[in-house]
Amino acid sequence: MGDPPHDLVKHRDIHFVHYHPDPNQAGTAAGLLADVAGIVKTAPISPTLLQIEYELMQVSLEQIETGLTAMGLHLDNRLLYRLKRALYYYTEDTERANLGCNQLTILGAIPMNDEQLLRYSRQIMLPSIGIEGQQRLLESRVLIVGLGGLGSPSAMYLAAAGVGTLHLVDFDQVDLTNLQRQIIHNTERINQLKVASAKQTLQAINPEVRIETTAEKLDQDQLSELVMQADVVLDGTDNFATRFAINKACQQHQIPLVSAAAIRMEGQVSVFSGKPNSPCYHCLYPDEGGMDESCSANGVLAPLVGIIGSIQATEAIKVLTGAGNPLEGRLLLLDALQMEWRSIKLKQDPGCPVCGKSS
Repeated sequence: MGDPPHDLVKHRDIHFVHYHPDPNQAGTAAGLLADVAGIVKTAPISPTLLQIEYELMQVSLEQIETGLTAMGLHLDNRLLYRLKRALYYYTEDTERANLGCNQLTILGAIPMNDEQLLRYSRQIMLPSIGIEGQQRLLESRVLIVGLGGLGSPSAMYLAAAGVGTLHLVDFDQVDLTNLQRQIIHNTERINQLKVASAKQTLQAINPEVRIETTAEKLDQDQLSELVMQADVVLDGTDNFATRFAINKACQQHQIPLVSAAAIRMEGQVSVFSGKPNSPCYHCLYPDEGGMDESCSANGVLAPLVGIIGSIQATEAIKVLTGAGNPLEGRLLLLDALQMEWRSIKLKQDPGCPVCGKSS
Protein backbone atom coordinates (compact mmCIF):
# COMPACT_ATOMS: atom_id res chain seq x y z
CA MET A 1 0.00 0.00 0.00
CA GLY A 2 2.90 2.38 0.64
CA ASP A 3 3.25 5.03 3.27
CA PRO A 4 0.19 7.12 4.21
CA PRO A 5 0.38 10.69 2.88
CA HIS A 6 1.28 13.50 5.26
CA ASP A 7 2.66 17.02 5.09
CA LEU A 8 5.55 18.07 7.33
CA VAL A 9 6.45 21.69 7.99
CA LYS A 10 9.19 22.84 10.35
CA HIS A 11 9.12 26.28 11.94
CA ARG A 12 12.14 26.75 14.20
CA ASP A 13 11.86 23.82 16.62
CA ILE A 14 8.10 23.37 16.29
CA HIS A 15 7.09 20.50 14.03
CA PHE A 16 3.68 20.30 12.41
CA VAL A 17 2.26 17.16 10.88
CA HIS A 18 -1.00 17.37 8.91
CA TYR A 19 -2.20 13.87 8.14
CA HIS A 20 -4.75 12.90 5.49
CA PRO A 21 -6.61 9.77 6.66
CA ASP A 22 -8.04 6.99 4.57
CA PRO A 23 -11.56 8.23 3.68
CA ASN A 24 -12.88 4.67 3.82
CA GLN A 25 -12.08 4.47 7.53
CA ALA A 26 -12.80 8.07 8.54
CA GLY A 27 -15.04 8.41 11.57
CA THR A 28 -14.19 5.05 13.13
CA ALA A 29 -11.99 4.07 16.02
CA ALA A 30 -10.10 1.77 13.66
CA GLY A 31 -9.62 4.67 11.29
CA LEU A 32 -8.23 6.93 13.99
CA LEU A 33 -5.91 4.18 15.17
CA ALA A 34 -4.66 3.65 11.62
CA ASP A 35 -4.15 7.39 11.23
CA VAL A 36 -2.08 7.71 14.41
CA ALA A 37 -0.09 4.58 13.58
CA GLY A 38 0.56 5.92 10.09
CA ILE A 39 1.98 9.14 11.46
CA VAL A 40 4.16 7.40 14.02
CA LYS A 41 5.61 5.14 11.33
CA THR A 42 6.11 7.71 8.59
CA ALA A 43 6.84 11.06 10.30
CA PRO A 44 10.62 11.62 10.50
CA ILE A 45 10.28 13.30 13.87
CA SER A 46 8.16 12.93 17.00
CA PRO A 47 5.83 15.86 16.27
CA THR A 48 5.09 18.52 18.83
CA LEU A 49 1.77 19.15 17.14
CA LEU A 50 -0.11 16.28 15.57
CA GLN A 51 -3.30 16.98 13.64
CA ILE A 52 -5.70 14.35 12.41
CA GLU A 53 -8.82 15.11 10.38
CA TYR A 54 -11.76 12.82 10.93
CA GLU A 55 -15.45 12.90 11.71
CA LEU A 56 -16.79 13.64 15.19
CA MET A 57 -16.55 10.43 17.20
CA GLN A 58 -15.99 8.94 20.63
CA VAL A 59 -12.77 6.98 21.12
CA SER A 60 -10.82 6.12 24.25
CA LEU A 61 -7.11 6.62 24.77
CA GLU A 62 -6.91 2.97 25.87
CA GLN A 63 -8.02 1.85 22.40
CA ILE A 64 -5.21 3.83 20.82
CA GLU A 65 -2.56 2.70 23.32
CA THR A 66 -3.58 -0.95 23.03
CA GLY A 67 -3.69 -0.83 19.26
CA LEU A 68 -0.33 0.88 18.89
CA THR A 69 1.30 -1.55 21.31
CA ALA A 70 -0.07 -4.47 19.29
CA MET A 71 1.49 -2.93 16.19
CA GLY A 72 4.83 -2.60 17.96
CA LEU A 73 4.64 1.21 17.86
CA HIS A 74 5.31 3.67 20.64
CA LEU A 75 4.20 7.23 21.40
CA ASP A 76 6.53 9.09 23.75
CA ASN A 77 4.98 10.24 27.03
CA ARG A 78 4.69 13.88 26.07
CA LEU A 79 2.93 13.18 22.77
CA LEU A 80 0.73 10.59 24.45
CA TYR A 81 -0.29 13.18 27.03
CA ARG A 82 -1.19 15.64 24.29
CA LEU A 83 -3.30 13.01 22.56
CA LYS A 84 -5.11 12.30 25.81
CA ARG A 85 -5.77 16.00 26.40
CA ALA A 86 -7.00 16.50 22.86
CA LEU A 87 -9.37 13.55 23.07
CA TYR A 88 -10.76 14.92 26.34
CA TYR A 89 -11.33 18.38 24.91
CA TYR A 90 -12.71 16.98 21.67
CA THR A 91 -15.25 14.61 23.18
CA GLU A 92 -16.24 16.69 26.23
CA ASP A 93 -16.46 20.20 24.78
CA THR A 94 -20.16 20.72 23.98
CA GLU A 95 -19.47 24.00 22.21
CA ARG A 96 -17.08 22.20 19.87
CA ALA A 97 -19.71 19.52 19.22
CA ASN A 98 -22.37 22.15 18.58
CA LEU A 99 -20.09 23.83 16.06
CA GLY A 100 -19.89 20.53 14.20
CA CYS A 101 -16.10 20.70 14.07
CA ASN A 102 -14.70 17.69 12.20
CA GLN A 103 -11.08 18.16 13.18
CA LEU A 104 -9.03 16.84 16.08
CA THR A 105 -5.78 18.44 17.13
CA ILE A 106 -3.43 17.25 19.82
CA LEU A 107 -3.70 20.65 21.45
CA GLY A 108 -7.46 20.75 21.21
CA ALA A 109 -7.62 23.90 19.07
CA ILE A 110 -10.40 25.08 16.78
CA PRO A 111 -10.17 27.91 14.25
CA MET A 112 -10.59 31.41 15.71
CA ASN A 113 -14.06 32.89 15.60
CA ASP A 114 -14.90 36.53 14.85
CA GLU A 115 -14.83 37.53 18.52
CA GLN A 116 -11.37 36.03 19.00
CA LEU A 117 -10.09 37.70 15.86
CA LEU A 118 -11.32 41.01 17.26
CA ARG A 119 -9.98 40.39 20.77
CA TYR A 120 -6.49 39.59 19.51
CA SER A 121 -6.54 41.89 16.47
CA ARG A 122 -3.83 44.27 17.68
CA GLN A 123 -1.51 41.32 18.26
CA ILE A 124 -2.42 39.61 15.00
CA MET A 125 -1.45 42.83 13.16
CA LEU A 126 2.18 42.28 14.15
CA PRO A 127 4.08 40.71 11.23
CA SER A 128 6.03 38.47 13.60
CA ILE A 129 2.81 37.08 15.12
CA GLY A 130 -0.01 37.13 12.59
CA ILE A 131 -2.86 34.62 12.44
CA GLU A 132 -0.48 31.66 12.58
CA GLY A 133 1.29 32.90 15.69
CA GLN A 134 -1.98 33.71 17.46
CA GLN A 135 -3.28 30.24 16.67
CA ARG A 136 -0.15 28.76 18.22
CA LEU A 137 -0.77 30.77 21.39
CA LEU A 138 -4.33 29.47 21.57
CA GLU A 139 -2.98 25.93 21.18
CA SER A 140 -0.24 26.36 23.79
CA ARG A 141 0.08 25.24 27.38
CA VAL A 142 2.20 27.24 29.82
CA LEU A 143 3.26 26.17 33.32
CA ILE A 144 3.76 29.05 35.78
CA VAL A 145 5.40 28.15 39.08
CA GLY A 146 4.94 30.87 41.69
CA LEU A 147 2.06 33.38 41.72
CA GLY A 148 3.90 36.18 43.48
CA GLY A 149 5.45 39.37 42.20
CA LEU A 150 6.78 37.83 38.96
CA GLY A 151 4.05 35.28 38.33
CA SER A 152 1.32 37.92 38.70
CA PRO A 153 2.08 40.13 35.69
CA SER A 154 3.36 37.25 33.53
CA ALA A 155 0.18 35.22 34.08
CA MET A 156 -2.06 38.24 33.45
CA TYR A 157 -0.34 39.16 30.19
CA LEU A 158 -0.25 35.58 28.93
CA ALA A 159 -3.97 35.22 29.64
CA ALA A 160 -4.70 38.51 27.89
CA ALA A 161 -2.52 37.48 24.94
CA GLY A 162 -4.57 34.34 24.42
CA VAL A 163 -2.45 31.43 25.64
CA GLY A 164 -4.83 28.47 25.55
CA THR A 165 -4.03 26.81 28.88
CA LEU A 166 -2.26 28.18 31.95
CA HIS A 167 -1.33 25.77 34.74
CA LEU A 168 -0.66 27.67 37.97
CA VAL A 169 1.41 26.19 40.79
CA ASP A 170 1.72 27.77 44.26
CA PHE A 171 0.98 26.31 47.69
CA ASP A 172 0.95 29.68 49.50
CA GLN A 173 -1.92 31.91 50.61
CA VAL A 174 -2.43 35.61 49.92
CA ASP A 175 -0.97 37.79 52.68
CA LEU A 176 -1.37 41.51 53.29
CA THR A 177 2.35 42.05 52.67
CA ASN A 178 1.98 40.53 49.17
CA LEU A 179 -0.39 43.20 47.90
CA GLN A 180 2.25 45.90 47.42
CA ARG A 181 3.57 44.06 44.33
CA GLN A 182 1.53 40.90 43.61
CA ILE A 183 -1.08 42.60 41.47
CA ILE A 184 -3.03 39.46 40.57
CA HIS A 185 -4.40 39.40 44.14
CA ASN A 186 -6.46 41.94 46.11
CA THR A 187 -7.43 42.83 49.68
CA GLU A 188 -10.64 40.79 49.64
CA ARG A 189 -8.67 37.63 48.89
CA ILE A 190 -6.32 37.71 51.88
CA ASN A 191 -5.93 34.16 53.26
CA GLN A 192 -7.17 32.61 49.98
CA LEU A 193 -4.92 30.22 48.14
CA LYS A 194 -2.89 32.20 45.63
CA VAL A 195 -3.80 29.87 42.78
CA ALA A 196 -7.52 30.36 43.51
CA SER A 197 -7.12 34.13 43.70
CA ALA A 198 -5.08 34.19 40.50
CA LYS A 199 -7.63 32.02 38.69
CA GLN A 200 -10.40 34.53 39.50
CA THR A 201 -8.36 37.41 38.10
CA LEU A 202 -7.32 35.58 34.95
CA GLN A 203 -10.84 34.38 34.17
CA ALA A 204 -12.05 37.97 34.47
CA ILE A 205 -9.34 39.11 32.04
CA ASN A 206 -9.99 36.37 29.50
CA PRO A 207 -12.73 33.79 30.17
CA GLU A 208 -11.63 31.72 27.16
CA VAL A 209 -8.32 30.67 28.75
CA ARG A 210 -8.30 27.30 30.50
CA ILE A 211 -6.91 27.71 34.01
CA GLU A 212 -5.59 24.67 35.89
CA THR A 213 -4.22 24.92 39.42
CA THR A 214 -2.01 22.98 41.81
CA ALA A 215 -1.88 24.20 45.41
CA GLU A 216 0.72 21.94 46.99
CA LYS A 217 4.44 21.49 47.31
CA LEU A 218 5.63 19.20 44.54
CA ASP A 219 8.36 16.61 44.67
CA GLN A 220 10.70 16.17 41.70
CA ASP A 221 8.57 13.49 40.07
CA GLN A 222 5.38 15.54 40.34
CA LEU A 223 7.14 18.60 39.00
CA SER A 224 8.61 16.58 36.14
CA GLU A 225 5.14 15.36 35.18
CA LEU A 226 3.78 18.92 34.97
CA VAL A 227 6.80 20.19 33.05
CA MET A 228 6.48 17.38 30.51
CA GLN A 229 2.96 18.55 29.68
CA ALA A 230 3.97 22.17 29.04
CA ASP A 231 5.20 23.99 25.94
CA VAL A 232 7.13 26.49 28.06
CA VAL A 233 7.71 26.96 31.80
CA LEU A 234 7.91 30.25 33.71
CA ASP A 235 9.81 30.25 37.00
CA GLY A 236 8.53 32.93 39.35
CA THR A 237 9.83 31.39 42.57
CA ASP A 238 12.12 32.99 45.12
CA ASN A 239 14.42 30.20 46.32
CA PHE A 240 17.28 28.26 44.77
CA ALA A 241 16.04 24.79 45.71
CA THR A 242 12.84 25.23 43.69
CA ARG A 243 14.64 26.94 40.81
CA PHE A 244 17.11 24.07 40.55
CA ALA A 245 14.27 21.53 40.62
CA ILE A 246 12.39 23.34 37.85
CA ASN A 247 15.56 23.64 35.76
CA LYS A 248 16.31 19.94 36.16
CA ALA A 249 12.82 18.95 35.00
CA CYS A 250 12.96 21.31 32.03
CA GLN A 251 16.34 19.96 30.97
CA GLN A 252 15.09 16.39 31.34
CA HIS A 253 12.20 16.99 28.93
CA GLN A 254 13.88 19.70 26.81
CA ILE A 255 11.14 22.21 27.63
CA PRO A 256 12.08 25.91 27.35
CA LEU A 257 12.39 27.69 30.71
CA VAL A 258 11.89 31.42 31.18
CA SER A 259 13.69 32.18 34.44
CA ALA A 260 13.64 35.47 36.31
CA ALA A 261 14.44 37.03 39.67
CA ALA A 262 13.88 40.45 41.24
CA ILE A 263 14.96 41.91 44.57
CA ARG A 264 15.56 45.37 45.97
CA MET A 265 15.82 47.43 42.73
CA GLU A 266 17.54 44.79 40.59
CA GLY A 267 16.15 42.19 38.23
CA GLN A 268 17.26 39.56 35.73
CA VAL A 269 15.70 37.40 33.01
CA SER A 270 16.95 34.62 30.77
CA VAL A 271 15.59 31.84 28.58
CA PHE A 272 17.04 28.35 28.84
CA SER A 273 16.02 26.43 25.74
CA GLY A 274 16.75 22.91 26.97
CA LYS A 275 18.56 22.20 23.71
CA PRO A 276 21.80 20.20 23.63
CA ASN A 277 24.97 22.27 24.07
CA SER A 278 23.06 25.26 25.44
CA PRO A 279 23.38 26.62 29.01
CA CYS A 280 20.89 25.92 31.76
CA TYR A 281 20.11 27.72 35.02
CA HIS A 282 22.51 25.45 36.89
CA CYS A 283 25.38 26.74 34.74
CA LEU A 284 24.93 30.13 36.41
CA TYR A 285 24.93 29.00 40.02
CA PRO A 286 26.48 26.20 42.09
CA ASP A 287 24.28 23.59 43.73
CA GLU A 288 23.95 25.52 46.96
CA GLY A 289 23.19 28.71 45.04
CA GLY A 290 24.66 30.86 47.77
CA MET A 291 22.39 32.48 50.33
CA ASP A 292 18.75 32.77 49.34
CA GLU A 293 17.69 36.40 49.33
CA SER A 294 14.01 37.11 49.82
CA CYS A 295 11.85 40.19 49.39
CA SER A 296 10.77 39.87 53.03
CA ALA A 297 14.37 40.23 54.18
CA ASN A 298 15.68 42.67 51.57
CA GLY A 299 12.67 44.49 50.18
CA VAL A 300 11.66 45.05 46.56
CA LEU A 301 10.35 47.96 44.51
CA ALA A 302 6.74 47.30 43.47
CA PRO A 303 7.00 48.16 39.74
CA LEU A 304 10.28 46.24 39.38
CA VAL A 305 8.58 42.84 39.49
CA GLY A 306 6.03 44.15 37.00
CA ILE A 307 8.80 45.05 34.56
CA ILE A 308 10.61 41.72 34.94
CA GLY A 309 7.42 39.63 34.95
CA SER A 310 6.23 41.38 31.79
CA ILE A 311 9.52 40.51 30.10
CA GLN A 312 8.99 36.89 31.13
CA ALA A 313 5.60 36.93 29.41
CA THR A 314 7.14 38.55 26.32
CA GLU A 315 9.84 35.89 26.10
CA ALA A 316 7.30 33.11 26.55
CA ILE A 317 5.21 34.49 23.68
CA LYS A 318 8.33 34.69 21.49
CA VAL A 319 9.23 31.08 22.29
CA LEU A 320 5.69 29.87 21.58
CA THR A 321 5.22 31.77 18.32
CA GLY A 322 8.77 31.71 16.98
CA ALA A 323 8.81 35.53 16.87
CA GLY A 324 12.11 37.38 17.13
CA ASN A 325 15.11 36.14 19.09
CA PRO A 326 14.41 34.93 22.64
CA LEU A 327 16.92 35.54 25.44
CA GLU A 328 18.55 32.18 24.85
CA GLY A 329 22.20 32.21 25.89
CA ARG A 330 21.81 35.71 27.31
CA LEU A 331 21.14 37.10 30.77
CA LEU A 332 19.32 40.45 30.78
CA LEU A 333 20.04 42.54 33.90
CA LEU A 334 18.21 45.63 35.12
CA ASP A 335 19.46 48.18 37.65
CA ALA A 336 16.23 50.10 38.24
CA LEU A 337 17.87 52.61 40.58
CA GLN A 338 20.03 53.90 37.72
CA MET A 339 17.60 52.58 35.05
CA GLU A 340 20.42 50.79 33.24
CA TRP A 341 20.19 47.55 31.29
CA ARG A 342 22.98 45.07 30.62
CA SER A 343 23.06 41.88 28.57
CA ILE A 344 25.56 39.15 29.36
CA LYS A 345 26.29 36.18 27.10
CA LEU A 346 25.94 32.77 28.72
CA LYS A 347 27.80 29.61 27.79
CA GLN A 348 27.21 26.04 28.82
CA ASP A 349 29.39 24.80 31.66
CA PRO A 350 30.94 21.53 30.38
CA GLY A 351 31.03 20.30 33.96
CA CYS A 352 27.40 21.14 34.73
CA PRO A 353 25.77 18.09 36.37
CA VAL A 354 22.44 18.93 34.71
CA CYS A 355 23.25 19.83 31.09
CA GLY A 356 27.01 19.18 30.77
CA LYS A 357 28.68 16.31 28.97
CA SER A 358 29.00 14.35 32.21
CA SER A 359 25.30 14.67 33.08
